[in-house]
Amino acid sequence: MKNMITTRYLTKAPAHTLLSVAAESARRVSPASLNSPTFRHRAVMGLFPAFDDANPRSAAEILFRLETPAGQAPYFLIQSATEPTVSNYPDIVTKQVELQAPPTGTSVSFRISLNAIRRETFTNASGKRSYKVKPIPLDHEDTERTTFGPWLAQKLSPALDAVEVTNHRRAVLKDPKAEKGRMTLQIDAVDGIAVVHDTTALVSILTTGIGREKAYGCGLLSIRALS
Repeated sequence: MKNMITTRYLTKAPAHTLLSVAAESARRVSPASLNSPTFRHRAVMGLFPAFDDANPRSAAEILFRLETPAGQAPYFLIQSATEPTVSNYPDIVTKQVELQAPPTGTSVSFRISLNAIRRETFTNASGKRSYKVKPIPLDHEDTERTTFGPWLAQKLSPALDAVEVTNHRRAVLKDPKAEKGRMTLQIDAVDGIAVVHDTTALVSILTTGIGREKAYGCGLLSIRALS
């Protein structure tokens, strides 16, 4: 199958810049605000014009994650179908990129952040249905439940095959106590290698993301073909 290409905007926004923008809006922020899922959502969405849609993130196909490279300042990597409004912020860089699915059989490296949890529904003593949220067990845990590696492989199938995790970091983010509707969010940041299996499915994931909590920095898949 021929390589499939989709064009998107890719934006690199230094975290300190978005903290400064929030402070200018009279919000109480500090470097610790980066650990707030609500702050991350507001900071990224604030770079875009208003949308006449009930779900503006989905309408503009906005995906992002916070990158924390060793020895460098953290930054938000943002992908979108709509160009952000960043002309007033010279250190925020935006460019158009082609999201290209390499041919089937190509070995790739990948990076993604995911909300690796399972919602289990149950009925309480009064007959009311509810659910519990449980983390996907790590691969070294002694459990009969599906662990993270096989769970991730299933999530990336059929786009990618032979999925191998090379680095995995799990963090739990929490909004500050003063935030209304205080949110707690688990994010699993993953680096790995895999083999392209289905280019159409891969373009779909690259374009629209994968999994839950995309509004808070989950679901953006980045790949690079390996020589």
